[in-house]
Amino acid sequence: MVQGTILFDVVVVGEWAHLRTCIIEKDVRIPPKVRIGFDRKQDPERFTVSPQGVVVVPKGYWF
Repeated sequence: MVQGTILFDVVVVGEWAHLRTCIIEKDVRIPPKVRIGFDRKQDPERFTVSPQGVVVVPKGYWF
């Protein structure tokens, strides 16, 4: 499920991944079953989160 998300070029989203209110920058592989944009405690530990709650996964991020 991808909802309210911007995917840049060369982004691969694994099966059953869930993305909500995200910007996924170039050259990122989202593994299967990963959830981004759902956990307000875990997301800021891994990514930049705007004051409005938009999660930014940086270019070339490795999971």
